[in-house]
Amino acid sequence: MIKPMKKDYYKPVYHFSASDGWLNDPNGLVYFNGKYHMFYQYHQNCHIGQPDRVQWGHAVSNDMVKWRDLPVALVPGEKYDKDGCWSGTAAVKDGKLYLLYTGFVRTKNGSRQTQCLAWSDDGIHFEKYAKNPVIGSDKIPKYASVQDFRDPDIFLCNGKYYVVVGSHTNRGVPQVLLYSTENLFDYEYCGVMSKRSRAGKMWECPNFVRFGEKQSLIVSPIEYPSDGYKCVNLNSTVYGVGKLDFSEGKFAMGSLRELDAGCDFYATRCIQLDDETPVMVAWAQTWGRKNVTMDNGFGWGGVVTLPRVMSLSKGKIRQKPISAISKYCKNKVKIECNFDGKKQFDGVSGRTVRLKGKVSSHGANYFRIRFFVGDGYYAEFVFDTVNNVCKFDRSASQHAQGGMDNDENSDNGIRFVEYRGKKGEVSFDLFLDNCIAELFINGGATTATNLVYNPQNADGIEFETDGECTLSLTKYDIVVD
Repeated sequence: MIKPMKKDYYKPVYHFSASDGWLNDPNGLVYFNGKYHMFYQYHQNCHIGQPDRVQWGHAVSNDMVKWRDLPVALVPGEKYDKDGCWSGTAAVKDGKLYLLYTGFVRTKNGSRQTQCLAWSDDGIHFEKYAKNPVIGSDKIPKYASVQDFRDPDIFLCNGKYYVVVGSHTNRGVPQVLLYSTENLFDYEYCGVMSKRSRAGKMWECPNFVRFGEKQSLIVSPIEYPSDGYKCVNLNSTVYGVGKLDFSEGKFAMGSLRELDAGCDFYATRCIQLDDETPVMVAWAQTWGRKNVTMDNGFGWGGVVTLPRVMSLSKGKIRQKPISAISKYCKNKVKIECNFDGKKQFDGVSGRTVRLKGKVSSHGANYFRIRFFVGDGYYAEFVFDTVNNVCKFDRSASQHAQGGMDNDENSDNGIRFVEYRGKKGEVSFDLFLDNCIAELFINGGATTATNLVYNPQNADGIEFETDGECTLSLTKYDIVVD
């Protein structure tokens, strides 16, 4: 075990992170035996970019906000997963909890990736299937890569289970393959569910999400091309909306859209609740970033976003924080005022807070929220109220995070995102949690997730505008006992 520092002021309070070691992709998100279970890619001593022999960490929650660690669920060691239990999914069938994951094996020519099965009666102790893999290399179409075949996601429709798996063709065209099963042990190949040229090199972590009659395919492409302000992260997360033809195994979808406009958002995993409402979490980072907390001796790395309730409006996904977060919102401070210039408000500060508000401009060109302020460090969101563009800037934070991006501002961590709405007005819901800032703009029509590492006493929050505006603001401390 890595010994953490005594004062771990970066550790989030209401966002999940591993108690020690490295976390990346959230895996199966599922409800079983009266609790929500979340699994995740875990390595006790791993730094980002070194996923050797990765395991499946495991946590449970009553509400998807306050999580409790359980023992590691999956450990590599069999011939089909000896070099790693990679990302996957979970399902409940006949009173058992099943995990479908990618078994990773290094070979002379690179690697072999297959889909493997494990199950549990109690939701804690898991047994691997003796006849793994359940989707082996023999069930990969001949024109698809054997080395890049991973991250299964499972869904149930009309009494049959379907599994989507990330892939690419031998010519480097990203795609998602579709399989079906009735018993979770025996699988049939249904076809190429979706593929698209010039949309990255590989589609990781596919999620098939249902919105009534409409459906969405969410993928995390490697090296997705940027388009202006969109998809500046080299490895982004995008989605398309359409309808799956089960008889043909084809998903006809429209254009791909960026799911989150921040620096740190990748590898989503979703759950459909009993009423079919889709809820999503993601890894609040992306490949290529610096591992600030481990590099500075804190003994842990990786954060999961707040669970987000998704809905579909006019062909676009909206995201809102899960309602359960409200019961942890304490010490309410309400501000209603007109102001011009710089402003700090009594009672509005902190590192684990929620800021929910609306701004109306009366001649102002911008509205700035500066947070994690202290010792000369800060990060900020700046709303251009004339052009409906929001800028995120962490260039004045303590630790530059760098990374592989499609932008010259990569190391500075600057992002821009256009948002829709009435000119001169914008509503926001901003969650700060020691090292992470999640912003929901105009009811979740646009979101931006970003990591920021500033000193422990950097708890200031400041507001600024260049002209008169009206601010309606509610601030809460978020307290998780």
